[in-house]
Amino acid sequence: MSSRKLVGTAMMAVALGVAALPLASTAWAASDTSGLVSLVLQGIGRGSIATGDCATVTCAPQHICECLSATYTMVGNQGFGKGSLVLNLSVDVTVAGLPISDVESCYPAAGNAILSNSKGKNTVTMTASGLECPTLSGPNVFDGTYVVTGGTGKYSSSSGGAGSLNGSQEATTGSTGEVAVIGTLQATSP
Repeated sequence: MSSRKLVGTAMMAVALGVAALPLASTAWAASDTSGLVSLVLQGIGRGSIATGDCATVTCAPQHICECLSATYTMVGNQGFGKGSLVLNLSVDVTVAGLPISDVESCYPAAGNAILSNSKGKNTVTMTASGLECPTLSGPNVFDGTYVVTGGTGKYSSSSGGAGSLNGSQEATTGSTGEVAVIGTLQATSP
């Protein structure tokens, strides 16, 4: 679009009382992405669901929660291969508002996770939230997001990151489940 047409369009918008959208500014042009790395991890492990709150995640007042706890052995990048992911989610089973089958419903879940390298020296702490749902084949799945809240060792100055955290777990038998963590990690403050 020529500058003459752009000026004419902006003047017409002002004359008609329509707010013109601001043009891109340098404040939005480029952010400091130094220290931002991709996080791509997969894991296998076991977990269980117990009645009541998780020790670190309390249930809302007058709600009924179950605690999903799982530990996974991980493969992937950023030094977490052969490391672990420990996940604790409070699953609020008070309202069955999202039925998937005639047996169960999806429930909101929130909690925390700790990602550790194989020696436990480097860790990343995260919060997670999403939905815990049944499947027609038996295992329950968690489909959610994570937000990095801190870390230790190499990641002690970690200032953020976000992405998806998805897993499966047979809640009643504690059989092997899988997890995937895909997103970003702000390894150092920009």
